Amino acid sequence: MDKKRVLSACSQDVAFYLCTGRYVNTLHQLAMSISVLSPPAFVYHVNAQKNDFAKWAQDVFGDDELARRLERTKEKDATVDTILNRLREISS
Repeated sequence: MDKKRVLSACSQDVAFYLCTGRYVNTLHQLAMSISVLSPPAFVYHVNAQKNDFAKWAQDVFGDDELARRLERTKEKDATVDTILNRLREISS
């Protein structure tokens, strides 16, 4: 895992597009966007079949640990906390 890569913005071509039409290109922006998602919008991205946030963390930022943690997290607040806690770990 490359700390700089995880803490940086990704390019527009791999930005995360939320079902609300908003896009984000940093993990911090993702956490802030998730915090205001409606329950149905969150479930669109995280459900029994998939976890779009975990996949993006893995595919775009190469953070295996964050992806593993997100896969186990199925609630909105816990997802936000997981992302922010991981960013704090990496930053320190």
